[in-house]
Amino acid sequence: MLYFFFLAAAIVSAAAPFGPDVSHYQGSVDWPKVAKSGVGFAIAKATEGLTYVDSQFAANWKGMSANGIKVKGAYHFGHPAESASNQASHFVSVVGSLKAGEFLVLDIEAATLRSNMTEGTVNATGAGGMSPASVAEWCKDFVDAVCAKSGLPVSRVWIYTGAWFWNPQAGGSGIVGNHPLWVSGYTSAPPMPKGWSKWTMWQYTDKATISGVANPCDASRFNGDQASLEKLVGL
Repeated sequence: MLYFFFLAAAIVSAAAPFGPDVSHYQGSVDWPKVAKSGVGFAIAKATEGLTYVDSQFAANWKGMSANGIKVKGAYHFGHPAESASNQASHFVSVVGSLKAGEFLVLDIEAATLRSNMTEGTVNATGAGGMSPASVAEWCKDFVDAVCAKSGLPVSRVWIYTGAWFWNPQAGGSGIVGNHPLWVSGYTSAPPMPKGWSKWTMWQYTDKATISGVANPCDASRFNGDQASLEKLVGL
């Protein structure tokens, strides 16, 4: 059962599908229990930077499919100070071939230079000497490379970010505004970053309790119904 920490239902329909996003921080997830909790999708961290692979990704990715979660996403935590193309190759290689209903996400919330970051650890959100234009261009290069390497259409390569990062650190650029936006904001309404006209997914809490997930996790809702979500990701 999901306990809402904000009045998300007042902003999106109560029928809008919800789901968790998980990583090694949640430990081993009991996917049969998660599937029975009524989720409409699930998302897991796959990679970060040039070499890091989340230790729970393989189990999470397999567990979603094995328990009938048809819509599932994998995300890459981007390091803009390092090669976009090489990171895209690492990401796509780890996730492997994709089926209908599966999508990829660039998580862009830190632009600190590599010398100040440790892969697998979210420890900074500053620009780290990179200009907003450079950060935005890096994101464009990354998602273009992911589309090319995976064969996915733009509708299945999403951007996760928040106004708190995108507006100051990427200059509110619209350079990737054609990609679906998974917006982060633990507020009473989705706080829209500049560069997009609408949001696709809203991560509204990091303290959700979902059966099968041992520790509190992030939870999101889709901006529409289950049928619309499935159509977006190719089902």
